[in-house]
Amino acid sequence: MEPYAGPVLLVAGRRDATVGWAATVELTEVYPHATLAVLDGAGHALPHEQRELLAALLGDWVRRAATTRSGGPPGR
Repeated sequence: MEPYAGPVLLVAGRRDATVGWAATVELTEVYPHATLAVLDGAGHALPHEQRELLAALLGDWVRRAATTRSGGPPGR
């Protein structure tokens, strides 16, 4: 698979017994400009287990991705 150069947000729960978080970390090879977060206090149901943290991560990522797409400086 060819690497995707666009912005990507990868979020995993460290306690995810369904998919696991290590596979998400491996995706950074395919998405070299990815933002990666592994949340310790969550499993497979991130939106239910860490709602506020996930919302903050998404909001921050969307702002940075929009700035990058509009020709502004990349993330912090």
